[in-house]
Amino acid sequence: MANEYSEYQTTPGYIIKPQQGIYEISATQKATLGTRIEFNDGRVFYYAKAGSSNLSAGKLVMSEGVAQVNKSVSAAVSVGEYSVTVATSSAITTAQEGFLQVNDSDGEGLQYKIKTCAANSTTSTYTDFTLYDPVSKALTTNSQVTVIYNPFKNLVVTGTTKIGKVVGVPPVDVTADYYFWCQTWGLANILCDGTPAADTLVTLGSVAGSFGALYVATGSAGVTNVPIGRTYGTVGVDTEYKPVWLSLIR
Repeated sequence: MANEYSEYQTTPGYIIKPQQGIYEISATQKATLGTRIEFNDGRVFYYAKAGSSNLSAGKLVMSEGVAQVNKSVSAAVSVGEYSVTVATSSAITTAQEGFLQVNDSDGEGLQYKIKTCAANSTTSTYTDFTLYDPVSKALTTNSQVTVIYNPFKNLVVTGTTKIGKVVGVPPVDVTADYYFWCQTWGLANILCDGTPAADTLVTLGSVAGSFGALYVATGSAGVTNVPIGRTYGTVGVDTEYKPVWLSLIR
């Protein structure tokens, strides 16, 4: 399948050919999660990984969100150290490339990217985190942290319950656990719920993976009327895939 390599760029004036085209999926990772590409027509894509279920072209997807919140650091961590053990309610083993945020007490306000995470060898409910960067302010057993999954890892189709952030839309069908380029900005073709007016703001629809009119109550508890883009040049048609100018992640 032909790929739009000629348009791909990360910085104006510098053209780089990706190992995986935007209409390809891969069982093996070929770029860092969150790698960004932009086309000359305004479309933006980020490298992502599907969760344990298949994804469909043109259906909106979202991240897993937060793993656990307000968890205590189990032992003091000095400035310059890379390892942090946290008293989690259960061991967290899938937060690699995510973030460890210090939300209270010593070190609060700081954020670190997670390199690895694994169950503690002596206390199985605890989690050992290795960070990409050293701790810049000492942590104590008073410190509380929040563990956040990588926003482009294990994406799922949007539904009536919001899990994490709405990220974008796959340009192709994606097999579960495969890697793909997720469109986050620019002209996209997305499943429509209802009949939103032309050139108006839209939000998540009540149908999984869809968009709908912004000021119409859609779905059940958990769906937030936050704009994800704007209908593009035409009225929405229920159950059809219609043009939307996405404006999620630039």
